[in-house]
Amino acid sequence: MSKETITGIISELKYLLYAMFIYLDIDIDAFKILFWFMLIDTIAGTLKALKMNYKEFSFKKLLWGLISKMGILIIPLIVALLFKAIGKDMLFGVELVVKILTVSEFISVISNIYTVKTGIAVKDIDIFTMLFKFLRQSSIGLLTKYTTIKIKEDEPKV
Repeated sequence: MSKETITGIISELKYLLYAMFIYLDIDIDAFKILFWFMLIDTIAGTLKALKMNYKEFSFKKLLWGLISKMGILIIPLIVALLFKAIGKDMLFGVELVVKILTVSEFISVISNIYTVKTGIAVKDIDIFTMLFKFLRQSSIGLLTKYTTIKIKEDEPKV
């Protein structure tokens, strides 16, 4: 693949992403800030891994970390598409998800920098799991509100 082809593909994806943001009425600036925090967190996390246990560091783990971060960027888009599909103007909900993700990334960056500086690992707060549970519960609430479908709660694993 030539450099021009790759540049063209990236450019087309960028235009598609901007068109989606316009269609879904998502604040692109807040999303860009989230993206930059994720990038900084990835760098800080890499430095943390190298400082704490450099023997376990691998580029495969780094690649999967980057892929999972990009996957997290999809969450606000999915939430916006859900609200658009059910005909609700829930821009506040989408903005809230972006803000929660941004704060989570900020906390992670600070924790990683602290660990790199001091060598003391900080216990992470799993905001993503809390967010996923909140989104799931909210979606179930919307489903039961607008339909007659009832969803049985998951049984706890022992």
